Amino acid sequence: MTAEWKLNCPAPDFGTIADGVFNMGPVLMDDQMHTTEQDAKMQIVSGVNRQDFERYVQTVLAAGGSKTFENNNQLDSFWGFTLNGTSFQASFRSVKRELRVCEDPLVTPMDAFNYSVQGSRQTVLYQYGLYFDPDNRCTDKTMNCGMMYIVRLSDNGLFLIDSGHLYQWNQQAFDALWSFLHEITDTPENEKLRIAGWYFTHAHNDHTDGCGCLLNRYHDKITVERIFHGFCSYQVHPNGYELESQDTKRLLLKYFPDAMQLRVHTGQRIRLADVEIEVLYAHEDAVSADAPEELPLRDFNSTSSIIRVHIGKKSVIFLGDATAETERVVSGLSVPELWKADAVQVGHHCINYLELLYSWIGAPMALMPNSYYGCHTEQNLRNLSCVLKHLKNDQIYYEGSGTYGFADVDGQLQPIAEVPLTGGPYDGYFD
Repeated sequence: MTAEWKLNCPAPDFGTIADGVFNMGPVLMDDQMHTTEQDAKMQIVSGVNRQDFERYVQTVLAAGGSKTFENNNQLDSFWGFTLNGTSFQASFRSVKRELRVCEDPLVTPMDAFNYSVQGSRQTVLYQYGLYFDPDNRCTDKTMNCGMMYIVRLSDNGLFLIDSGHLYQWNQQAFDALWSFLHEITDTPENEKLRIAGWYFTHAHNDHTDGCGCLLNRYHDKITVERIFHGFCSYQVHPNGYELESQDTKRLLLKYFPDAMQLRVHTGQRIRLADVEIEVLYAHEDAVSADAPEELPLRDFNSTSSIIRVHIGKKSVIFLGDATAETERVVSGLSVPELWKADAVQVGHHCINYLELLYSWIGAPMALMPNSYYGCHTEQNLRNLSCVLKHLKNDQIYYEGSGTYGFADVDGQLQPIAEVPLTGGPYDGYFD
């Protein structure tokens, strides 16, 4: 039986509308206590073919919709549009034979969010070195997880991915980060650092704390132009959602209320200067037509979105804290050919065994958001062996060993810079 269509766009006249609306949550508003006016929503229609989808696109256009992006691959089609001031994404997922429509109030349309510039500088991806507990523990001053990546774009803007845990930012480490950002952009101290985009994989504080630290100290010395993430709704999955991540969102909204905001959905292609970012997985991919209001993910780390970043002719997949649950969702929606890359950020700090994803990606290089010791402990050796099994070459770069810079050099992704690790146990600098 077809349920009621509740989104503010045309209802499809085909298939079976699932009975329920999935809440994907807001971008920067705090939804700890209640839902918000910024919450994104999704409805699912099953029993759909590609011709149905193409006909739906024409229906939206006839209703006054304006296309903001289109992305088609050998399996699926993704189409963004605006209608009456609201952003939408319609997706055809061929394996499930489903139409999925997401409504995103108060976010920047994709065509406005993206910008394309070929600047004069070499684009470099940095795996920024963070301090990890030497005994692979979590203590009151140290952490055994966390990650941060920095892309210096060709137009000299910065694209940041996550930001590490509070306990990885003592004064020495934070001063070194501030100096590093100025150094790689050649920005004088009296000029603002330009962050073209800041992306967060999920709402865990070992991925968001560093942003809050930077905003608390230097919000008046930076600009943040774009903010995007795949955070789920606190109302839908409160177990594991860390409130420090809400604090980070609050600070971003406080200091940069005019920054462009985007919730990531699978199929989006984001352009920052000369770098393209593909969204390969978002948490709502796990939602089924049988239970459209529920997020069937036990482990909060499975809410991490996954992106592929293109630097020159090379690409890097960032798995965030992807888990075996993530693998199961991906295997039910995609095929290996759509997941190839030249490097992979090892999922969840080498804590998870991800046989499927590493085999699909088939990368020769691994970026490891952990220390060498942390990956060679008894409990993590099996997970590390899975990474080694699927590397074409044994190239692993450990975040706990220092900062490494990578670039496309003559058609090969190669390390071009190395900076020693700075920092140590947390000293209360941000208390």
